[in-house]
Amino acid sequence: MSSFLTAIKLGFQGYFDFRGKSTPAEFWPWVLFGLLVSAVLTLVVSYLFDWSLGGIGRILILVALVTLGIPGLAVTVRRFNDANKSVWWLLLGLLSWLVIPLTNLVDRDCWEGFFAGSHMSGTLTT
Repeated sequence: MSSFLTAIKLGFQGYFDFRGKSTPAEFWPWVLFGLLVSAVLTLVVSYLFDWSLGGIGRILILVALVTLGIPGLAVTVRRFNDANKSVWWLLLGLLSWLVIPLTNLVDRDCWEGFFAGSHMSGTLTT
């Protein structure tokens, strides 16, 4: 358990350090820590604040971004450096945060007509 706490401590010590290297022993406990904190914050926001995100809910989201976002990004960049991978690959993962919301902008009515058409039902109409 002390190695888990040590990895978390190292993650916070390198808050803005994007040039060093992180071993897998430092990276994966940080990922687990991030998942646990995110799950707890999600439960708190959803049950206590009913997802309204008014007032304290927004503060909790800001706390999550400040405590997990920046050091998590720094640990990830350092892990890429340790694995001799280009940090540009990280953009591929971050791109999904843009692509997924953009799919909600697509007009869903045009797809409903396509999938509800006669070519999908097996009948031939002329």
